[in-house]
Amino acid sequence: MLNLTRLLTVASMVAVFAVATALPASAELVCVKSGDTDPSTPGLQYGCIEYGDSGGGDSGGDGGTGGGPAQPTCTFFDVWNDYCSGTLACYINDPAALQDPDDELVRRDTPGLPEKPPEADHLVFTSCTAGPGAEEIRTYSWNTEFEAPSLEDQIRSAAGQLVLPTITPRFNPPVQSIVNLETWFWAEGATTDEIVGSDALGLRAVATPGDMAVSAVAGARSESETCPVVTSESDACAISFRRSGQYTVTMSITYQIRFELNGEVIEVPGGLEDLTTMTTSAQVAVPVVEIQSLVKGVS
Repeated sequence: MLNLTRLLTVASMVAVFAVATALPASAELVCVKSGDTDPSTPGLQYGCIEYGDSGGGDSGGDGGTGGGPAQPTCTFFDVWNDYCSGTLACYINDPAALQDPDDELVRRDTPGLPEKPPEADHLVFTSCTAGPGAEEIRTYSWNTEFEAPSLEDQIRSAAGQLVLPTITPRFNPPVQSIVNLETWFWAEGATTDEIVGSDALGLRAVATPGDMAVSAVAGARSESETCPVVTSESDACAISFRRSGQYTVTMSITYQIRFELNGEVIEVPGGLEDLTTMTTSAQVAVPVVEIQSLVKGVS
């Protein structure tokens, strides 16, 4: 009955429209916060979502990182999704499909391959590239001489393998709201379950949903609420707008990220702390009107 009453109250109001935002592109700005750069696309496109002035402070002090937040340094695609080597996305075959060091293909890819060391057991193959259509760097090495990706590279790679759900903000009344009427908000497409990323050389990133923040701004006016993650229509996350206006509502879900190696939680090295939280955000326009009543005198 409550839902029906709310719908009838606003049945004559106009539909909402989506609001898109763009990231600044100034070369004088530096990244100060990372997250999903394109919430409208399924999955996590991890990159910079907030920029700030480059400033000029030093990197000393009480353990400060002295720079922008750490983030995956390469873009995974197709089979190149095992780990990052700098800006290159790589995959690894250990052991390699070809094990004859004199094979023509092995010598072509690694002309400087040394003789097999006494302690070596097999060949390892890696392929790295900057992206689709870019040069592929193919390398064979003996397992005893293969330089495995560092823990930092593994963590970056695992973070890049984590696919967070794309959210769509929904609200009720579904067309526009009314001053002092509770407006319900929920995140369509979100989940309250943990999200486990794909394997990155034994390391996996696990995301645990935290709070859902709803912030509404119309000029100098603002309203906000922080709630548990709400994934379906309910009054669990609501805002009562005190004044009318065209509000831009930003909905954000923050995830706590942990990294597990063979099932064991590992400690994230210094300088990578920003990879321990990730945020997905999306916006929607919410018109809020004020209903006036005319009371006529009675004789």
